[in-house]
Amino acid sequence: MVLFQAYELMDVFGPLEILQVLSRNYTLELSLISETMEPVTVRPVTSHMNAYNSSFFPTLNPTHTIDNAPEIDVLMIPGPDEHP
Repeated sequence: MVLFQAYELMDVFGPLEILQVLSRNYTLELSLISETMEPVTVRPVTSHMNAYNSSFFPTLNPTHTIDNAPEIDVLMIPGPDEHP
């Protein structure tokens, strides 16, 4: 799973929930890939995407960077949250 600032939470956790269920019967490995190893937040990249000045921005910690990512069989890229 590729992570980037302002990713859509459901686009990450929806597919991961399904894969977690599959991992009960199959060996699966999860890699959370980002440009750096810094935590990645859903914080909007522009102020118009946070009209009510919320501070509810969960983060995920990457397991790999783009440069050291393991061999990948399936790559998922979540959509950005671009709704005002």
